[in-house]
Amino acid sequence: MPYYRPVGRIVLRRIGDDAVLVPVSGTAVESNHLYPLNETGAFIWERLTRQETVADIAAAVSRTFAVDKVEAETDCRLFIEQLEQERLVERVEP
Repeated sequence: MPYYRPVGRIVLRRIGDDAVLVPVSGTAVESNHLYPLNETGAFIWERLTRQETVADIAAAVSRTFAVDKVEAETDCRLFIEQLEQERLVERVEP
């Protein structure tokens, strides 16, 4: 099954209750942006860096945040699409 991985080096930093993605290398660093994440976004990001599939991530989101599985998968896919548009992740076909 396909999974997603960060493009270049992107660090998740937590500052108090806030989380932010900081591109250190790769194509996203050119934009010179930081990417704030909510709790769910940080949760998803951490699993993306472990090369988990979208289905596995969505199941974990559903369990952890008490969200319907279909809704969790839809939300995960939308979030990952945004990450792709920002050139933070890329799809990998094993």
